[in-house]
Amino acid sequence: MDAGALSLKITQASLNQTALDWPQNMANIYAAIEDAAAQDSDMLLLPELALTGYEVNDDFRRTDNDRIYQALTDIAKYASAKDPNLMVSVGHPWRVQFREAFDKAAAHPDIIKNSFYDRLSKPFNVQTLISGGELLGMTAKANLFADERGYESRYFNEWSFRDAEEAAKLIGEQSKYGTFPIKLPDGKSVPFGRPLIYVSDDKGNAYIHAMVICEEKWVGSKFDGHPYNDSRYEKLNIIPSIARYLGTKTGLFIEMSDASPPSKLKQDKHFHLNNLASNHADAVVDTDGLGTSGATFAQFGHRLISQKGKTIAAGPRMKFGQVATTTSVIQVMNADPALAAKTHATLERSFKDPSAKGSVSLAWKADKSAAWDDPANENRWIEERIRNQALWMFDYMRKSGSKGIVQALSGGKDSAYNTAMVRVMVELAMADLGVEGFCQQMAHLPYLDKIRTADKKGGREAAVEACMAEMLTAVYMGTNNSSFETYDAAESLINGGTYDDGSPYKGIGGKFKSRNIQDLVTSCAFIFGTENSTKIPFARKAEIIAELEKFVHASPYEHSPEDMQIWADTIRKDYPEISDLTSAALPGQGIAYENFQARIREVLIMAVANVEAKMAVANPNLDEAYGAYATFGGDLHSGTVNWNAGLHKADQEAIMEYMEREGVQGVMGRISALAKANNNRPTAELQPKKSGQVTQFDDEAMEGTFPQKKALADFMHHTRVHSKDGERLMNASEVFEAAKAHEAFYGLDEAELFNRVVVFYHRWQIAQHKIHATPIAPTFGENVDKQTSLRTPNLSGASKDEITALGIELLFDWASNDGLKWSEAKKQELLKRAWQDKDFVAAFRSEIWNKHKGEDAHALKFSSFDLRGTYERLKSKGWDQVFKPLDADHAVRIIIDQQPS
Repeated sequence: MDAGALSLKITQASLNQTALDWPQNMANIYAAIEDAAAQDSDMLLLPELALTGYEVNDDFRRTDNDRIYQALTDIAKYASAKDPNLMVSVGHPWRVQFREAFDKAAAHPDIIKNSFYDRLSKPFNVQTLISGGELLGMTAKANLFADERGYESRYFNEWSFRDAEEAAKLIGEQSKYGTFPIKLPDGKSVPFGRPLIYVSDDKGNAYIHAMVICEEKWVGSKFDGHPYNDSRYEKLNIIPSIARYLGTKTGLFIEMSDASPPSKLKQDKHFHLNNLASNHADAVVDTDGLGTSGATFAQFGHRLISQKGKTIAAGPRMKFGQVATTTSVIQVMNADPALAAKTHATLERSFKDPSAKGSVSLAWKADKSAAWDDPANENRWIEERIRNQALWMFDYMRKSGSKGIVQALSGGKDSAYNTAMVRVMVELAMADLGVEGFCQQMAHLPYLDKIRTADKKGGREAAVEACMAEMLTAVYMGTNNSSFETYDAAESLINGGTYDDGSPYKGIGGKFKSRNIQDLVTSCAFIFGTENSTKIPFARKAEIIAELEKFVHASPYEHSPEDMQIWADTIRKDYPEISDLTSAALPGQGIAYENFQARIREVLIMAVANVEAKMAVANPNLDEAYGAYATFGGDLHSGTVNWNAGLHKADQEAIMEYMEREGVQGVMGRISALAKANNNRPTAELQPKKSGQVTQFDDEAMEGTFPQKKALADFMHHTRVHSKDGERLMNASEVFEAAKAHEAFYGLDEAELFNRVVVFYHRWQIAQHKIHATPIAPTFGENVDKQTSLRTPNLSGASKDEITALGIELLFDWASNDGLKWSEAKKQELLKRAWQDKDFVAAFRSEIWNKHKGEDAHALKFSSFDLRGTYERLKSKGWDQVFKPLDADHAVRIIIDQQPS
């Protein structure tokens, strides 16, 4: 052991809490205390807001100090009973309000901005350190998470040194490092703010305990905005300020409590931040929440330790139990006794083994089941995403009491992914918890006896099969528009199939049903066109339906619009009961025909869910959310949850190919049953076939490949540019330029790229009503859900000014390249009109619309916009002939700089 060093045995516990589920949350805390006591640890560190759960949202308004204090007191007593020396750190909300004192102060409008005035009656986000049956200090969060999925500023007050010093003066208390004593409900006092606790024994061993809460560690770092480096960290972050206040980092122990929303490889950012912080302390110990506390995301549950700029310990992530612990022994240098005067409380205690050797481990090296998490694993992000979604699914079933899953299985990738993930969830949970542990956590399942019996006879693999046979029901709902390929992909995913060489492979298990809904579509068209079908005699009704069957499903490839109109007139003449007609071949009715099929399927799959008392799952992916490519009341609502709603199709395809090729590392082998779905080109199969072949494909309907959709979403909503006035999101022209340089768009000319960008913006505008009506979904940092991710207005300008300006810039660039002498003054006039002349913007939008969309002979038949066509018309007619020139009235209202910019 190093001279002058002190060894500390630390248990970190990631807890799977639920919003304000007091009985379960307290049980998890008590279980963690028992584990720490059994390990003979010096301290137990719990995550941020462990008492209430993190995702409590507006229900934080229901919390009150009396109940929380009772819980803290009970925790303190229980920990002391288990081990009088055990220190426990637990997170919770806490209300502190000195409004009466502020009201007596000198009048000033800024008084109400002080967090201790508490204008909106919000609590603080607090981490409390407990030992010996007493509360030692309360740390209030100084930097709230208020970006992307973070809405903490809605729920909590943000603590600050300035607020604390002002409040302390008003109530007559002495503030030291922004910390002063407050009264607890029983009349006792506790330091509140940024308390530093001097912990020592009678042998001269001592250290200083400081607490840091989640978002605080990000401030001033390379992940905190321009200039994307750590140059501001020393000055702005609270962790270096603690060391500056003490005058040393020697003996300083930083406890970090996290409730970190997941995103791709965010673990590596935690490594960096903790290592950065460890340059300003002897040790940094970071404990994250685990799982889904409020139904929107599943925290990773990391447990990390850093020293001297290096990660020295990491526990396994995404465990399926209620409590996941890691116990380590670390060494810190003894703190100078003179520093006790700078701290806010002192604790005398006996350390368990102050001379012990260090004992730490990295999960991916020490635990075979965590080998996937090795930073050197190139597929780590895929394994991480699979496990995070499986944990979210498991938590949702466990906490909602869901008895099983019903899946509309189309044979396409989205439903295949969601279906396969049911098997992955069961495999991962049983591998982690064991079969009996799985049964205990899923105690509400009515088929537990079958699982346990299978386990006794055939072990875990048999238990998984028995579980799948009862948990999952998949229903293929085809029409005559559907292909054998999609049916085969769906059926073989569940029941298994054969490779091209004839050798068999297993399916994932579950029940498979096939129901053809062709007759339902015809019946809906019949009801749609009839005032009261119940009054029509049965024989007559059958005659009408037989005629409608041919008309409704007529192919536009076999019947011209003129033929269809004649046919419609004949039906109305022969069957006057029919007032309205719809058909796939009637011009302008394709969407109605397609959505009949989608919406009927929703009714059917929900009926299966009702009969089997299971939970139905919807399938639209994230790109479909951005592009409004999901049917309201159809596939969008074919389930009460939507597991892949936060997943770009390109990422989903990569994950599915990985699962087919590799399986899930250390848990299950390759999922060969995904092969046929993986090989099918994405299609909705809602239009009649042409010469027996499917003609409708998603990438053509959405006017862009899935990698392109993912890139545009990232540019539009997640990529910021630095300006002299700070950072902002990209405008449309910047999105266009970024796309130019992105590999997903290689090979497209500027006209084609313009169409991709404009379509993306256009569909985003019309997608909002669907986004705000989507089922609950797990978020992973990219979602567009209305709960805890990217919130956007239902109605907006949809960047039409930026799109118009981008189009003008491109048109003038093309003219310059072709040697045309278009006036710079005209360009400046048009650019000004693009954001101040609504009539011009509307006219421009109408002009660039592709009038030939859908015509087989046209090169841009799948493109909604045709800027190149506009350019050709401008070349031959001129701007003033294509667009109405600026009139005198507009010229007065729109001030135009005629000088070249």
